[in-house]
Amino acid sequence: MICPYCSSIMEKGHLYGDRYRLKWLSSSKKPLLGIFIAGGENIGKSGFFGRPKVTAYKCSVCSKLTIDLLDQED
Repeated sequence: MICPYCSSIMEKGHLYGDRYRLKWLSSSKKPLLGIFIAGGENIGKSGFFGRPKVTAYKCSVCSKLTIDLLDQED
């Protein structure tokens, strides 16, 4: 993938969670009681066994991570 910020080649990898799926929450909202992500959007895949993960691309030139929500592995 080409970095949308600096046009360098990005390295494919994964972001891993602990027990729960990663969630996205708008910056206009706050976590409930500071920890619960009520109304958040699930990101990536998780199974009964294994860690939740999301495919991400890292640019070593400008230090950005990019996640393509349509390009997630099963």
